[in-house]
Amino acid sequence: MLFNAIDMRWDWPVDANYHEARAFAAWRTEQDGAAVRYRLITEAEHNLIRNTNDRCAHGSMPGGGGGGRTGHDGEVQWGA
Repeated sequence: MLFNAIDMRWDWPVDANYHEARAFAAWRTEQDGAAVRYRLITEAEHNLIRNTNDRCAHGSMPGGGGGGRTGHDGEVQWGA
């Protein structure tokens, strides 16, 4: 026998391309009947997660620029 059959482990990570992941997100939204669609994060969101130096803090722009203020709920409000 060339290969051995083993049971599938469902807790293993998945290897999927962009199109498969988008299709899964659309399918999952439909299955759950979710009011908000599941989606993949954008490249900009991914970079913000990965690089803490690019994150905004206390209403300032990345790189030290200003322009925002923090609202009562802690959300930065630009142009306010």
